[in-house]
Amino acid sequence: MAETAVPKITPSVLTGGPVDLSRVHFVGLGGMGMLPVARVCAERGFTVSGSDTQTSEGLEVLAGLGVTVHVGHGAAQVPPNTSAVVFTYAVGEDNPEICEARRRGVAVVHRSAVLDVLKCSPPIDTLMSALV
Repeated sequence: MAETAVPKITPSVLTGGPVDLSRVHFVGLGGMGMLPVARVCAERGFTVSGSDTQTSEGLEVLAGLGVTVHVGHGAAQVPPNTSAVVFTYAVGEDNPEICEARRRGVAVVHRSAVLDVLKCSPPIDTLMSALV
């Protein structure tokens, strides 16, 4: 059986490590695995941006939630105050947004690390109602 070639990006934060998602940028935003994660981040009040190679109905929904959506990839699309850049293995190491994040010293994290953070941290309104 032939092995499928999958581009590998070495994350700067491993799954289970602390990830600041307050200002997160998704590379491959419209992908089936990324779109719902970005939506949860936006619904929790994080500042979310991202890019994909083509527009879609899902990206339009995210834009309606206040997500900054870019079609196409470019270094300039990573906002100056980004706290983390999220990728999947469908994205190559040479992606200009990944390269820009590394140049700036921004955390580059796999989608699975973001899922870990989201599942372990309740939304702030849930936390606040538990304290009252």
